[in-house]
Amino acid sequence: MAHWPVGPVCGACYSAILRSPAECARCRARQPLIARDDDGTGVCGPCAGHDADYTCRQCGRPGNPYARGRCAHCVLDRRARDLLTGPGGTISPRLQPLAAAFAQISRPYAGIQWIRGSPAAGLLAHLVAEDRPLSHDLLDELQPTPGLHYIRQVMVQTGILPSRDEDLERVPSWLEHHLAGTPAAHASLVRPFLHWHLLRRARNRSSARRYPVSAGP
Repeated sequence: MAHWPVGPVCGACYSAILRSPAECARCRARQPLIARDDDGTGVCGPCAGHDADYTCRQCGRPGNPYARGRCAHCVLDRRARDLLTGPGGTISPRLQPLAAAFAQISRPYAGIQWIRGSPAAGLLAHLVAEDRPLSHDLLDELQPTPGLHYIRQVMVQTGILPSRDEDLERVPSWLEHHLAGTPAAHASLVRPFLHWHLLRRARNRSSARRYPVSAGP
């Protein structure tokens, strides 16, 4: 991948060094250490006489180069803002905690990949585009999928949504989606049984001890 003062490096070592800047033994600046001093300590490119510049042109961070002179942190920030920007051209105040959470990601490459290809990110983009007030009820309207459960968990952890006993409270929504398209007579039998027998008993047990996660749909 490159010929550095330390020698020729493979792709894995190239990525590992650029993504892990550390203090240079000579100048004490935080940089990717692409050379070695006589005692084996890491040295940055400028101190070793190497002209490669791995400093982000936008924010000045060392390492993590991504595209057009920008680091992965700046690229992630831009893509996260694009993801969270609503129809009005701004990020809703309600979603600001999520924008702040993206800014704190320690592995920006993973965040970029998540935005690019995760079904959960696609679901989040759909919610932002709809521009409806975020609530558990709104999420309960959607098809229960692992992506939906993940987005709900993120919103709870960032304070966008209040915490709730998810293993119990998502059951009614799961049932309604499960009953869609079934004969009305069947639904009229199953729905009361779930709400007045199974859920009531589960909530009584939950008040005494934690409801097992494995029991959720």
